[in-house]
Amino acid sequence: MELFRNKDRYIYIKDNHRLIVETGEKEIMDLNLLPSVGISFDIWEQDGDLAHGKLTNDGGEVTIESKDNMLIYRWEGKKDYYEDVNLFSNSLIEGIGWQTFQYIDQDKFWDRYRTTEVSISSSRDCPQYDDGHQGLLDPGDTPCGWLSNVPVRACVFQLSRTEWLGLSLPGPLPAGQTTFCMKHGKFYVSIRHFMPSCEGGFFPTVYFIFGLSSSDDVLTTHADLTRKAGYWRARTSHPEWWGLPIWGAYDEVASAGSNRVQPSTPEESILTQDQLSKWINQVEELSGLKEFFILLEQGYFERYGEYLPIRKLGTPQEFREFVDKMRSKGKRFAMYFHPYKFDPSIPFYKEHTECFCKRMVPGNTAEASSVASYPGMVCQFLDWTQERTRTYMEDRIRFLISDEPDCLNADFLAIHNNQTPDPEKWQFANPEWGIGDLMTYKVGKFIYETAKKYKPDVVVRRIIADSFMQPWVDRVYINEDWTSTCDNWWKMARIITRTLPQTLVDATPWFITISKSKEFWMVVPSFGVACNHPLNVMLHPYAYYHKSRESDRHRFGSSWKVYENAPMTADQERRLDYFGNAEVFAFRKYKTGPLKGFYASMTLSNQCYATFSEKEIRVSSTEERLVEVPIPPEYSVKTVEYIMRNGTELEQPYEVIPYEKGRKVRFVMVDCSGDVFYARVRLTKNILTSEKR
Repeated sequence: MELFRNKDRYIYIKDNHRLIVETGEKEIMDLNLLPSVGISFDIWEQDGDLAHGKLTNDGGEVTIESKDNMLIYRWEGKKDYYEDVNLFSNSLIEGIGWQTFQYIDQDKFWDRYRTTEVSISSSRDCPQYDDGHQGLLDPGDTPCGWLSNVPVRACVFQLSRTEWLGLSLPGPLPAGQTTFCMKHGKFYVSIRHFMPSCEGGFFPTVYFIFGLSSSDDVLTTHADLTRKAGYWRARTSHPEWWGLPIWGAYDEVASAGSNRVQPSTPEESILTQDQLSKWINQVEELSGLKEFFILLEQGYFERYGEYLPIRKLGTPQEFREFVDKMRSKGKRFAMYFHPYKFDPSIPFYKEHTECFCKRMVPGNTAEASSVASYPGMVCQFLDWTQERTRTYMEDRIRFLISDEPDCLNADFLAIHNNQTPDPEKWQFANPEWGIGDLMTYKVGKFIYETAKKYKPDVVVRRIIADSFMQPWVDRVYINEDWTSTCDNWWKMARIITRTLPQTLVDATPWFITISKSKEFWMVVPSFGVACNHPLNVMLHPYAYYHKSRESDRHRFGSSWKVYENAPMTADQERRLDYFGNAEVFAFRKYKTGPLKGFYASMTLSNQCYATFSEKEIRVSSTEERLVEVPIPPEYSVKTVEYIMRNGTELEQPYEVIPYEKGRKVRFVMVDCSGDVFYARVRLTKNILTSEKR
């Protein structure tokens, strides 16, 4: 049965269950349309470029549609639960190989003849060491990573040197594990523990996207398809302070006095209000900024899931007074929040064991993870399908962020350690509420809406990559990278700057070595928010602290000052292109205002970046180099100056040169590790007749 034909493509159904796609005289796809074994197609009906296939044995219906350079596969089954479904079993997609978009070891291009399984589920296990070892045992080890929530539900096949075929599976499926699989050159999608009867559940729709010119193009198309499916929140404005830099105090204060990364117990912690206050003053003095976020990680709470501050910080009321005191000075607190992991020593666990997941295998304990606040403590998995669980967690969210007298009055909820329990391994009291990615979506929605109920302008941040969580996130977080280069940060940035538009983005400098910092301070503010920088220590991937040098502090102090010229806002377009071999180009662009359509920031190299405002361009660098910086249209250069750390200004020679998109200013930029704080290019609105000094 012929489905679609034009000069570029011929699509037809063969043998009543296989869909063939030909380009020219070459067959590029041979898809098995049957969603599981034991069924077949009873009858096909066609309406133009749309075909409906009725399945036998209560298999439901398959719809095939050719539309907008896409082939769309929809399956509507009839069962409430499927233990195992394979879409496109034994299907052939010709070409060189295929690309998946995952964290670290699975964000790569695969040989199509290599047997490969790549999970795209939010319940995917975190790749951490079973023996609890922190850091890298060997430089070749796969490092720790925490992007299990939520991976990108898309992949792409390279058909030729210049053409790619994308696959997108948008939306939060109510399934325990969804996996892209390649076996002996044949592709399929495995869906396990699938419960479409969940409240809000649905059957999968798969999009095949033709004519892509690069592998990353599938990411922007996937985001657009997710938006069209209804998973989107338009953000045109937000408080300016949402884009403030964020500093994490854990390494700087709680672990002071040791060169080894070793989480403290509450009793061993040296953190007090006085020490935290001194550190905050140090951040202010070094950065020159009066307003910023202070991040308190899990080590600042007595126990996971309870969120009472450690006793050395005072009672909740005493710590609230400290928060309010800092808030009056422009400092806002960001608090960690863990949706699923829970310390069993908290009274709520003992009083309401029904609110926690039970292992599928009888007799096993319900331990969720050995990753905990402190050594020796093992967490339990909360069961969010229970209303009592949600009531408890609402109260904890209120405690962290509300400005009510008995609460901590934080302005930022940093969601971390958020692996969703796998329904293949854990029992829920009411699985019909939602499992798998649908549970992830509902829990995220609940947290977000609850937080906004108690403080409408609170910032909610979490680690995600897929677009379906975009409505329930204000800032997205590129999490820690334990390798010896910045490449994994840049690879993740390339993904989320495509899949999560209209969200702020930041990255953590765990683990930030002295050599990595030279790139990190320059590239991150080019596409996102200047993020939690260490002041006194650098953290080596082998999990040792090294004291930062004065030159290091000068460099990231310069980065902050340049970022201040053009902070990130959610409505800015931003992008990072990764070219391999550590080469990147990152930028943010204005969508409104006098510089609409022009850069807000951009990398000039991996170790140099610029920001742009109406009055000036600022440049920071961790290397000496000749730079060529674009000039906004209808603006001219008045002067180029080095701003010195002692406050003086030194004019520098420069010239204005043409390029294909306008004009650039060329001058020598020095390493900001010494007396030069940053460079400033003063602008004027009128075009000058002579722009050479």
